[in-house]
Amino acid sequence: MGDTSLIIRELDIREVRKVYRKYLTADFPPDERKPLVMIERALKRNEYRCLAAFEEDRIMAYAFFVVLPGTDGAGPRYMFDYYAVLEDLRGMGIGSHFIKMLLNENLSDGSLVLLEIEDPDCARSPEDREICERRRSFYINNGLIDTGVH
Repeated sequence: MGDTSLIIRELDIREVRKVYRKYLTADFPPDERKPLVMIERALKRNEYRCLAAFEEDRIMAYAFFVVLPGTDGAGPRYMFDYYAVLEDLRGMGIGSHFIKMLLNENLSDGSLVLLEIEDPDCARSPEDREICERRRSFYINNGLIDTGVH
C-alpha cells in the first residue's frame, strides 16, 4: 500500500449497513456491538460519523465515532466507537496511516478525540493481556495520549 493511495471518506447509509454486516459483525464480539438501528438513528441526528479508508474502490479500514457537540464555541468531540482494519490487511501499516489521517485531517475540527480501550490489568488471560497491551501500544505510537483514567 502506498501512503498516497489511501483515501478516507464518509460512508453513506448503504455503505454503513454493508460495513456493519460484512465486517463489523466479524471484527467485534456480539456483546460489544450496538444494534445497526441505533447507529442509523444516531447518523440521522448527526450524532455519529462513519469513515472508511479506501484504496481505489476497495475498503481497507473503517472507523465509527460518536459525535458530541462542542461547548463554548469549541468544535465537536469525537469518541471512537469502532476502529478496525480488514482482517487480511492487518500488520501492513494501514491502521497507523489511517489513524494519523483521521486525527490530522478528518477529525481536525474536533475539540477532543477520545478512545477507550480495555485495561491490560483486567485481562482474563495472558493472551488477552497481550492483545490489550499491543492495542494500547498501537494507539500511543500513533499519537493518542494515555490520560491515566482507568
